Amino acid sequence: MNESVLKTFNQMTILMVDPVDNIRVTLASMLKELGFKNIIQARDGRDALQAIENNSANVDVIISDFNLPKLDGIELLREIRKHPKLGRIPFLMLSAHIEQSEVIRAIKNGVSEYVVKPFSINILKQRLSQAIKTPIKSSATLLTQSANKSAASEAKDEKPKTTILIVDDVPDNIHLLADILRGDYQVKGVTSAKKAIELCRSDKAPDLLLLDIMMPEMDGLQLCRQLKRDPLTQHITVIFISALDQNEKVVEGLELGAVDYITKPIVPAITKARIKNHAAGIAHLKSLRVQVDTFIENVQLRDEFDRLMQHSLKSPLLQMNVTIDDIAKSSRHPNRVEKLSHNLAFNCNSLVQLVDNMTTLYKLEDGSYQISPTVLDLSTIVDDVVASFTSANEAKQLEISIEGEGKQPIFAEQFLTFALVSHLFKNAIEAAPSGSAVNILLEKSANVSLLKITNVGEIPDEIRASFMDKYVSFGKKDGAGIGCYAAKLMVELQQGKIAFELNGDGLTHVLVELPSV
Repeated sequence: MNESVLKTFNQMTILMVDPVDNIRVTLASMLKELGFKNIIQARDGRDALQAIENNSANVDVIISDFNLPKLDGIELLREIRKHPKLGRIPFLMLSAHIEQSEVIRAIKNGVSEYVVKPFSINILKQRLSQAIKTPIKSSATLLTQSANKSAASEAKDEKPKTTILIVDDVPDNIHLLADILRGDYQVKGVTSAKKAIELCRSDKAPDLLLLDIMMPEMDGLQLCRQLKRDPLTQHITVIFISALDQNEKVVEGLELGAVDYITKPIVPAITKARIKNHAAGIAHLKSLRVQVDTFIENVQLRDEFDRLMQHSLKSPLLQMNVTIDDIAKSSRHPNRVEKLSHNLAFNCNSLVQLVDNMTTLYKLEDGSYQISPTVLDLSTIVDDVVASFTSANEAKQLEISIEGEGKQPIFAEQFLTFALVSHLFKNAIEAAPSGSAVNILLEKSANVSLLKITNVGEIPDEIRASFMDKYVSFGKKDGAGIGCYAAKLMVELQQGKIAFELNGDGLTHVLVELPSV
């Protein structure tokens, strides 16, 4: 298991919500196997909310069934997303049904991952890791996932074959079954229950087990019982191979969780037909899971585009329309026309820059941005940024001051540095009260150049922990919540650092360090 993921899980508290006792036991076993030590359990939505109130400072992840009594999974998710401290917590939804309406409701209410039952511990581990890494999906992440799936699909002309593991202490029996099945399935064989358990618990577990009932040391029934009790292996389909006189043992095997049986001597046509039916069910479930994942990605991409259109593009376009109308009404006042023209040019440039920034942001998120650093003067970039926001500063009557003498040579990229300073300065002037001050400090040391932007007003308690995350905004009617997030990515790509300080002086200080020359 990945050591860094295991360490992360070890440090986390997870809230698990399911109304069925044995399912909670199984899920808890899986979570313990993954490394979680602190697992809180709840039977229904109301119990879950009470558990959250009792442990709100410690809950790191929530995993909940869709169908809950008293307060269902969607209602619980909705309450979590409204919670001031847990609004961005990773939330995994489990469901045994694949209904389009259910998936849409979960997405609309901010689910991190939607997991279809039954699932293996490896699927659970993957989804937990994804949810913890990105509780709210970014479009670049979704586009990359979709592209990878498309590439994988194009690379393979056929669908992945069902993997079958034959377990029999007689090698000739394994060879006989393998010869019958090999053309249609990926077939493996082992002669001991111990080896079968190792393979079933591995990352390359089989989809289906052909299990002989009579074996030495551990017979097929004992092996099936152990596999069905183990959360790592209980999802694997089991078909018994039995002699004609073993009816009682076959019944016991079916009661343990096997789905079918095949009698000896093996009849190839019957064997292939029975296995084909069960393999088709396994393939169908895999296909449904892929459909759900793709559907979630498509809906989330659409929602992110809607967010961009509503919050980022709509505002400057409306401003431009208003300015054009004002220009038409002010034809007899040249001075006013000139000022309005400057405003129009500012909004046009802002719109172009916004589109460039969003394109850049997607590339930064998926790691495809190709940086081209050169020697730049940070003080010149700061002057240019401040000048580009002249109209916005005048509208709020802000006092802008720049401290720091001389050039500040840095090794960075012109576009990225201008964009990140613009994001941070824009955030500062938007957060600053009208008539207040925004200060920019430039300092140089042996290895780094420091940029410090200070504005009146402290970061609200509700967003301090997630201040640099995507879509985090507070008190801004049209805020998209990507400024600090984008700046963080741009700084880190250029081998710099970004942080904020709250010194109890009623001010917010954002600090950026970039490599100096």
